[in-house]
Amino acid sequence: SYGGMLAAWFRFKYPNLVVGALASSAPLKIPANLMDPYAFFGRVTEDFASVDARCPQYVREAFVMIDQLAAQGESGLKKLEEEFLLCNQLQLDKVEHLKG
Repeated sequence: SYGGMLAAWFRFKYPNLVVGALASSAPLKIPANLMDPYAFFGRVTEDFASVDARCPQYVREAFVMIDQLAAQGESGLKKLEEEFLLCNQLQLDKVEHLKG
């Protein structure tokens, strides 16, 4: 599951903060470089498309919009902070985190 994968990644990234994480169905082979790193996102795209065929394109367009705002510098980063209701100031090197 996506939630399980996030729990596992959080554990990998912050071992000093997290004692353990339950990831019973998470695709952990991806971060371990044991399979195609894009396989999971391909499946997510298929899942979105099964709900609405336009959805994957909408997500791609949103990613372009994020990049365009980030390219505007301080004002664009501020807009992203507001749109995503971020608690902390967004740094340019962290923008990719908004796109998964």
